[in-house]
Amino acid sequence: MKCFHMPYLDRRHYQLLIAVSRRRQLTRAAEDLGLTQPAASHQIREAERRLGVTLFKRTGRWMDLTPAAERLQMAGLYAEDTLRKAELDAIEIDRNSRPTLRIALGNYDNVNWLPAAVKAVENVNPDARIELVRCSNLELRNALASGNADCFIAPQDTSFDDLDGAPLFEDELLAIFPPDAQDRRETASAADFEGWKYIAFQEHPTPGFEYERFFQRGGFIPGDVFRVETSTGIIRLVAAGMGASIMPSWSMTTERAAGLVSPRRLAPEPVYIKWGLYANMKPDGAKRGLLGAIISALRLVTS
Repeated sequence: MKCFHMPYLDRRHYQLLIAVSRRRQLTRAAEDLGLTQPAASHQIREAERRLGVTLFKRTGRWMDLTPAAERLQMAGLYAEDTLRKAELDAIEIDRNSRPTLRIALGNYDNVNWLPAAVKAVENVNPDARIELVRCSNLELRNALASGNADCFIAPQDTSFDDLDGAPLFEDELLAIFPPDAQDRRETASAADFEGWKYIAFQEHPTPGFEYERFFQRGGFIPGDVFRVETSTGIIRLVAAGMGASIMPSWSMTTERAAGLVSPRRLAPEPVYIKWGLYANMKPDGAKRGLLGAIISALRLVTS
């Protein structure tokens, strides 16, 4: 008995069938798949040669599937959906099998600390990784409650007392002005912000920060407030000469070193903020080890 090898098509042939059926032009179908028109033509001839059937018929500038090709296309659509789902499942399975620490990133989105944190985590477990989850400061707690994040970095606050927290460091709030600002004094009073657009996370004062501990004591409250909910955005706007702000020193280390902003201490007395890392109350053993590595890295980078 003579054995015949069945001329199976490859996945790329089915993908081309599907693309041509949708676009009805070979050039456009090839573009969708990242192919040149000659390469697509070669694939069609190869598929027809393998099967010994005609797959397309031309009507003017349009290409249509033959009945034989329509049968293949139906199977291709089903197979493509099945394979795509399997690929996504495989990625998710691999992701869940690797220890992953998801850090919620609030308005303070400067990540000068990230390289050190990644290295610290890899030293604990080479297969572990860090993911950053973007949200506003008001959503940090919800990020933990919903399971979207494992921890976040924020100023210490009594509203976080029910969370598993660890103190990180104490940092000074600094006034920042454009680099070409004429006033070169080392300190800034509340009155020095008069005439400047004040760039801040919120239009309304937040208790415990510069409005309460600096502006109110200095007898001046900014009237022209530009709301920008990202520390990186605030620093870049100040650097461009579009206003002034007050930011934690640790959040702009790179920009200060590069001379992008002109920092000044707050007067008549400096204002300090204590920072902490907050996490779910009962992280598993693997994540607890990663949290410890993150805490050590942050304390070292900001010391």
